[in-house]
Amino acid sequence: MLHSRNMTHYYSPQHSVFSTSSARTQGEEHKLTMPPTTAAPATAVSSVILLPIVGASGGLGASTCALQLARLCAHEGLRTCVIDVDFSGGGLDVLAGCEEQEGLRWHNIQAPLGSIDAEGFLNELIQWDGIPLLPYSPWENRDTQWWEIKAVFEAASVHSDIIICDCGRTVPNKVIAAWKSTRAQLTIIPVILMQCTTLGIARCSVLLECMRHNMHPHFSDCESALLFESACSINKLVSKTRKRNSHMSVAQVEDFLHARIYGSLPSDPRITRSDAQGWPLPQAKPEYERVLQAFIREYCLTNSPDKSGTTHRNTRGRRVA
Repeated sequence: MLHSRNMTHYYSPQHSVFSTSSARTQGEEHKLTMPPTTAAPATAVSSVILLPIVGASGGLGASTCALQLARLCAHEGLRTCVIDVDFSGGGLDVLAGCEEQEGLRWHNIQAPLGSIDAEGFLNELIQWDGIPLLPYSPWENRDTQWWEIKAVFEAASVHSDIIICDCGRTVPNKVIAAWKSTRAQLTIIPVILMQCTTLGIARCSVLLECMRHNMHPHFSDCESALLFESACSINKLVSKTRKRNSHMSVAQVEDFLHARIYGSLPSDPRITRSDAQGWPLPQAKPEYERVLQAFIREYCLTNSPDKSGTTHRNTRGRRVA
C-alpha cells in the first residue's frame, strides 16, 4: 500500500550495473550499482515519450518551460506527468505554487526492490492543474538511488503519454542509468534551452557532447536534440551585445551544434515577478505558447502512442520565430 509519508515497496528488477565514465569526483570513477536481488515478475511494457528539459546555462527558464509545456500537452488531451530530476536544485512544486499540497515527493519514494505500484503511485502524486507532479525537495537531504528513479519512471509510463523532466543544467548520471535499465519503451526527445551568444553556444556545445557521450549507444535520439533560444528577462544585456555575438546565422549554429534550433522563447516579466513574490506560475504569453504548441503538434501528437496501440497523427511544423 502507498503512503505519502512512508513509502514501502515491492518487487525487484533484474540485476543491473551501469558504469559512468563521465561521473568523476576528485579524479575517481564511480559506479552506480544495485544490490543483488531476485528477478522481477514479467510486466507489460509501456511506451511513452520522454522530454528532458535542460538549460545550457543557469537562469534560462528550464523549470518554467517544463511546466508550461506540461500544461499545453494536457490541454491537447495527452496524459502528462511531470518529474523533477534536478537533484541539485529541485523545488518545482514551489514554482508551480503547490508546495503546501499533500502528495509524494522524492524523499517519500523508497523502492529497495526496484518497483512500485503504478496505480497507487499516480494517485498519490501532487496534482498541479490536473497534472501529476513529482517534485524534489533539496532541503530533505536524501540521496535518491537510481533504482528508485527507474521504479518511478516505469510506474509513470503505465498511464502517461508524455513524461516531462525538469533536469536543471544537466541530466544526472543516475537518471541516465535508470532510463537505460527501465522496461518501458522510451522515445527520448531532449529539449535544450540556450542563448545564441558566443558563450551560450559554447556551453550548449559542451552540454550536447556530454549528453551524446553518456547516452550512447542506447539513445541515438539525442542526435536530434531540439534547441530553444531563450530570451529570459534576467539576461537583458544579451540584446545589447547582439551585434558582437550573433555573427553566426541560425543555420550556422545548427550546423555547428548538429541540432535544430526550433524556435525562440520570449521573456515574460510576469513570471519573474510571480517567482519573486512566491505566487503560482502564470499562464504563458500567447507568443510563448505558440512556439510550444507547434513543438507539441510536430513531436508529441505525432509520436505519442495511446495505450490502445494507435498513434496520434498530426502535421509536421516548421521553426517558429
